[in-house]
Parts: sequence; structure tokens; C-alpha cells
Amino acid sequence: MVAFLNIISSFPTIVYSVLLAFILAYWLLSLIGLLDIDILDLDLDIDGDIEFTGLTGSISGLLISCGLTGVPLTIVISLLVLLSWILTYFTDFYLLQLLEPGWIHNVLGLACIVISFLISVPITARIIQPLRPLFQTHDSRLGSIVGTTCIVTSSKVDEHFGRAEVTKDSDSIIIHIRSSEPNTIHKGDKVLIIDCNPDKNIYKVASID
Repeated sequence: MVAFLNIISSFPTIVYSVLLAFILAYWLLSLIGLLDIDILDLDLDIDGDIEFTGLTGSISGLLISCGLTGVPLTIVISLLVLLSWILTYFTDFYLLQLLEPGWIHNVLGLACIVISFLISVPITARIIQPLRPLFQTHDSRLGSIVGTTCIVTSSKVDEHFGRAEVTKDSDSIIIHIRSSEPNTIHKGDKVLIIDCNPDKNIYKVASID
């Protein structure tokens, strides 16, 4: 136990230990309803036409190229941090602990941080593959739902981001929604679907007065 605490609280493992602590705090707050699971979601429309511009576009392009899309970004980040922490911990335990403190130890520790993260990327991409259907945002069973209502599930709805749950013939699914700004739409509100972009499976909604 002492060795374990020493490793997770020393370089290089402490880097991912701190990140993992934030991740655990986030999921705890999400569990009790203080944060949304999609708080960091970039809401990528990977089935439509994508134009990667600016910082968000660069991040989106990187996630898509690495196969890290199809599930909420918070799940991706959580898996990346957890896997990187595990890889760094065991590398530290079996290798770095054998070295004397010094510049060689620090250089190898820095390399361990980077390599562990790079290894965790394809592993995370493989893990999330079977999870993608759980977060599917389009279903042909819904047919035309313009003119019906849905319940907002995201923390906000604007011209670039939004999600809602819609039910038709006992089938429920999460859809991408958008709304003109400014608006007073919040999580849990019932809104009216007024238009649809069939190419990107995006629905425009409006508040119900």
C-alpha cells in the first residue's frame, strides 16, 4: 500500500493521478445531477459535411481521425486518462522505480507520460466501438417528427449545440437539435420541432409558450 501511494503521488504517475482525480470528481457530480454528461461535448455531426475551422474544428478533426467519436467526449476523456494512468503506473512500478532520481529518471518519466497517452488512444477507440449504438442520434423508425415535441436533455440549446429525447410509437431516441438565439430553453424543457435538416439529422426547435 505504501509503495502504491508513493508511485501515484510521484512523477510521472502523479500527472495522470491529478487528472484522474478530476475525472472521478466530475462523474460524482454527474451522478448526483450537478453536471451534465455532455458538458464538454463538441456535438460532432460526422455524417454530414464537416468543415474544420478554428480550435474546435481542429479538435473535431483529430477526434474523428483517431476514431474517438460516437460517444460523449467526457467518456472519451475519462477512458484516455484512466488507461494512461494504468500504463504509467505499471511502467513506473516495473521500470522507473529501479532508477535513481535524476535527469535520466525525469526524461524517461516524461517519455512515459507521452507514450502511455499515445497507446491509450487506439485502445480507447476500440473500447467505445460497442458503446456507439447507445448514443445513436438518428433512427429511421422515427420517420417524420416535425411538428411533434421533444424533451431537452442537454444543458443548453443554441445555433451550434443541443440534444433532446423524442418518443414515437414507443421508440425513444436522442436527436441533435438547434434553436435560434437568444432563447430561454433549458434542460428538461419541452420544445416543438419545427424543421429538419435530413442530410445531417439536425432538428430545429422552438420554445412552447
